[in-house]
Amino acid sequence: MEPRLPTLKEELDRKVLDAVEAILWRLESKQINQAQASEAANALFTATAGLIDREVLNVMCAIRDHDETEYVEREVLTKPGAMGTGVTIIERPVGAAVVRLMSKLGHDGSFGVNKIYRFDDAQHPAEAAFDAKTALLNRMKTLGWSPLCP
Repeated sequence: MEPRLPTLKEELDRKVLDAVEAILWRLESKQINQAQASEAANALFTATAGLIDREVLNVMCAIRDHDETEYVEREVLTKPGAMGTGVTIIERPVGAAVVRLMSKLGHDGSFGVNKIYRFDDAQHPAEAAFDAKTALLNRMKTLGWSPLCP
């Protein structure tokens, strides 16, 4: 009797589970962050949805949906001055309706929040925050501030 070969569906399920295991291993070993793991799971989901068993799909979605961290877009700007190089950070938590502007405080190098812009009342709060962050960044550049990583 010849050995039974796996079906294409069984082989696809196995390969997807292998890929999920690899994503989890890379996440746990800090080779990628949660955002990257979620994106990898999204790509895997997009490529295989409707082709794999529901149990395999549920395992894959657990990676994509498990997100306890806040992802922040951050721009670090510098500007030489009489008192040394100034440092300002503009950040926006992804999906949030807020933009924070922080500048270097004191000689210990610590930062404090100088200004918080909120867009909770906007028609599209997260989009308004994104647009405000972009406008603030452009304004800082016109005032002589340079991105640390252009």
